Amino acid sequence: MYRERHNPVRLFGKRLLLLALFAGAVLLVPGVWKVYTQERESRILKNEATQELSELQGREELLRARTEALDTEYGLETVLREQFSLAREGEKLIVIVNRPPQEITAENNSYLANWFTQLLHW
Repeated sequence: MYRERHNPVRLFGKRLLLLALFAGAVLLVPGVWKVYTQERESRILKNEATQELSELQGREELLRARTEALDTEYGLETVLREQFSLAREGEKLIVIVNRPPQEITAENNSYLANWFTQLLHW
């Protein structure tokens, strides 16, 4: 039994088999690494696509709301008035002009002077 276990041909065959398994594992590493990197890139692209999809869905809801507003007569009129400065027949243009700044005099400016004049008036 001892001789069968330590037979040099058998030991050489076992070592040759171990060497072949190790070489096979080393040859598989680049393929496994390539699959890992592709999976990682795919996961990143999927996350970006999911984010873009949610943004597009939000934009779609906004556009739907705007087009639904155009379905009503009031909504259409509002959009036409805003974009093209349209008016109905008989409407006139109102221009609001800021008032010029009032001249500030020394009399208006002095609170103490006003108080004394009211005090001495009695």
